[in-house]
Formats: sequence, structure tokens, C-alpha cells
Amino acid sequence: MKKIIITSLFLVIGTASFSQDAGVSDALIVDALIRKNLNKNFESIQQKAYSLSDSERAFLYNQHEMKWQAGVGINCAISYMLMMSNFGIGNFYQGDYVGGYITLIGSITGAGLAFIGLLGSTTSADSSRDSSSGSSYSNWGPVILVGGVTLYLSSGIFGIVRAYFYPQSYNKKLKESLHISKAVTYDIAPEFAVTPNGADVTLIRIRF
Repeated sequence: MKKIIITSLFLVIGTASFSQDAGVSDALIVDALIRKNLNKNFESIQQKAYSLSDSERAFLYNQHEMKWQAGVGINCAISYMLMMSNFGIGNFYQGDYVGGYITLIGSITGAGLAFIGLLGSTTSADSSRDSSSGSSYSNWGPVILVGGVTLYLSSGIFGIVRAYFYPQSYNKKLKESLHISKAVTYDIAPEFAVTPNGADVTLIRIRF
């Protein structure tokens, strides 16, 4: 609900107070570029952000700031259900396709190797098979099994750790694109002040 109110206020302020002669404010353009892809549009965002006011930058940063809780929570929940494998779903949710694909490929490869190793370990216990044709495979079966399980578990852990640290790098890049050197926050709450000209009401307070 709070985010809906913030977005509505941002759109109203962007269109009413910060509109340019072309009819579209730089704040709305930057907002669209960030939504589309921060990394690909980084230079374009930087150029447009020069003309933004502090209040616009505050709105944009707080609106697009990435939180780690959702991605980590998704990966942890899936890992719990699938025995430490999350297949990078939480990473994909964050938009981290590199981390997502690394986790996905590692999990699938680890599961495949574990299955192959399990077959080798199982067949090695079958005394009726041809020992000359299967001895080499049976010897490597347990090693492949352990390696596959290790890769499977490591990929799941990597996905969780990556989901925690990725938002930090994303938010840092977001600050750089908006030319924000420090963390910026704002409060949506009315503040009253008495001046010689009367009473002033402030709706939004920005802190850097």
C-alpha cells in the first residue's frame, strides 16, 4: 500500500512539477530506463539524472532499491523442499541472470553426476555382472557420486549467498547512476512549522 502511494505521488509530482517542454520529465524517463534494465541503460540514466532534483533522485532510489530478503527467502524455502537445491529461482526473481544460471547449471550437473555415481555404486554390488567390463566404472562410481552431491549442495548454497550480496552491488550501481554518493531516505509524514508568513506544512522529508 505504501509503495502504491509513493508511486502515485511520484507520478503526480513528475508530471505536474517537473515536466519539460517536450511533455515528458527526465524523472519519468529515468524511471522507465531503470525498470527496463539498469545495467544496459546505465550511461543513459547517468546523463538524464544530472538534471534531476534531490527529491526526484530520492524517489527513484527508494522506489527501485533492491531488498535481499525476497531472493534469499525464496532460495531458502526451495532449498528446504528440494534438499539444498534451489536452481537459482530466487536469483532469477531478483533479475540476477548470471547468478541464476550458474546455480541452475551447477544444480542440474550435480544432480546428474550424483545419479550416474549412484548407478555405478549400485551396480558394483551386483556380483553377477561381468567384472571385466564393469570394474572401472564401479570403482569410479562412489567418487562421481560424492562429487555430484558436493556440486549439487554447493550450487544451492551459492544461490543463497549470491541472493544476499547481489542487491548490495545493484543498489550501489543504482546510486552511481543517480549520482547519489550517500544513502538517501525519505518520510511521507506531515510536518508543521510556524513562520512569520503563517503555517507551513511539509509532506515529504528527504534525508541524505
